[in-house]
Amino acid sequence: MTNLPSKSERVQRMDIARGLGILLVVAGHNPASTSGSTAKLLIFSFHIPLFFFLSGYFHRQSEPIATDIMQRAKRLLIPYGLTGLLFIFYKALQNSPDFYERDLWQLLGGVLWGAGGSGTPVSFLYWPPVWFLTSLFITQSCFSLLQLKMVKTVMLTRIVIFTVFLFLGIYYLQHWGRNYVYIDNSPIVPNETGLPWNFDLLPITLFYYWLGWEIRKWKSFEQFLTQGSGTITLLISGSLFGIFHLLHIRVGHSEWLLDLNRRDYGHVVLTTLGAGIGIVMILALSGVIERYSARFLRKPLITLGMQSLMILVFHYFFQQEVHRLLAQDLPGQGWVVIAGSWGAGVAIPAMLYLLLLKKIPWICTVYGNPKTRS
Repeated sequence: MTNLPSKSERVQRMDIARGLGILLVVAGHNPASTSGSTAKLLIFSFHIPLFFFLSGYFHRQSEPIATDIMQRAKRLLIPYGLTGLLFIFYKALQNSPDFYERDLWQLLGGVLWGAGGSGTPVSFLYWPPVWFLTSLFITQSCFSLLQLKMVKTVMLTRIVIFTVFLFLGIYYLQHWGRNYVYIDNSPIVPNETGLPWNFDLLPITLFYYWLGWEIRKWKSFEQFLTQGSGTITLLISGSLFGIFHLLHIRVGHSEWLLDLNRRDYGHVVLTTLGAGIGIVMILALSGVIERYSARFLRKPLITLGMQSLMILVFHYFFQQEVHRLLAQDLPGQGWVVIAGSWGAGVAIPAMLYLLLLKKIPWICTVYGNPKTRS
């Protein structure tokens, strides 16, 4: 019989999963992960559902509900607003002639709209990852409200309710979430405007968030993850992941694609299946790393997991800038440029966090990750 991991082991495994997840987020925003590339196909199939799943896994609710929502606002909306102000200040330093007449008001409007990357009608497009912060806040707050009603419901009822949410959210995105214009019989998406604060994504994000919360209580899932100390589960999920994407490539890169920031959810069943397989694979890999890897690998991944908010917010800027500089200085050295910019996207925000921890502790309070709550 497989021994279930202790609570501390489960928390470590989830922190490692967050560390692996944030490495994938940075890689997904690397210029090498262009539209239609295999890298984007693999990463975007599950990395955002993974973070909503992990956040749901760590969901703890405070009483009363107003206190709970206020705590979540401090944890997510303060870094969102501060990042928006920092970006506006950065744009002001560039001395654009139209900044005070046009750009400033567009950027402020984009920050208030709260949809971040591609989902904003007034452009806050230069810092795509921040859409996740408002989306997670809305998801957490709505789940806290729903949880008050779910306490006395049976599991089957919850499965039905959140599966219906998922299908409704996908239906909305596929029919009204994107505005297509056809030029020479090719679909062009000129406007991917989401609803304020990503409310249009809420049914989908709620499903993955609830799934993490629900699965935390399943002993059978823990037993499955620890089969053969995790190696059997990793081999099974890794094989299924490979088979799934071989089929995906044969069908076409866009058919099963998952990119919530661009309001793209390819296939109701298959895209969801791919996300689930990817989540299980990362959890199994995290368990294997937690049990077997040397400290030099385990500790950095846990640290990255704890600094994932800082890396999430700032990796895009540093990765893009370093990629631009390396591409100029090292022409023809594609893989060196890709690896160097990816490393910079991870390392520079992480080092900034450690430096600011000593100099300006309150900054790290704003951009830090709590250990066992989300």
